Amino acid sequence: MDPLGDLRFVLALAAVVSCQRPTPTRVRNGEIEVRRVTAEAATRRTAGTARAAVRGDWILRDHDLHVSIAGTEATLRNERPGTITQVIHRSFPEVETVRTIEPFLRVGEREATFSEVRFEAAMVAATPLLRLRAKARAGEAVLDVDREYFLEPGRHALHVRTRVTNTSPRSVEAVVWGVRLEWEAGAPFAPGLGTLT
Repeated sequence: MDPLGDLRFVLALAAVVSCQRPTPTRVRNGEIEVRRVTAEAATRRTAGTARAAVRGDWILRDHDLHVSIAGTEATLRNERPGTITQVIHRSFPEVETVRTIEPFLRVGEREATFSEVRFEAAMVAATPLLRLRAKARAGEAVLDVDREYFLEPGRHALHVRTRVTNTSPRSVEAVVWGVRLEWEAGAPFAPGLGTLT
């Protein structure tokens, strides 16, 4: 037993742990901001609103839009991480036509379950965005998922871009990505389709 060697190992381990870069939880450029909700912000800004952001969720906002995205603690509300839980337009704060927008990934007939989900706020080409990284499993298939959420200034638009990469030696076929829309009141609307009955 070498106490001095044990002490060196502990100090080296502490140095490695303390030198790891913390995951960014807030970025801003002009009026566009991406940030993780803290317990204090959740209490102060969303008290009494059942579907609004809670601690651990993420907010994307600009002058006009306020978008809440379920974080890894969203299981408390029975929502998958990455689900868009609220979209509010500043000019119409009482109007919410979309209840949730839930991205999904399917391989064949099986819906993929996500694991190792990580979020970070990032700045890419002067655009603040929220990045979700996860492993998707459907049967024996394991895929890397990289999803980005970002606002487009001046267009009242939220973009969601998803890249799915097969890193395993096994080929994967029939991969389908999409979103489930759940509407509040009013007629549903889909881009390219218009108002649906």
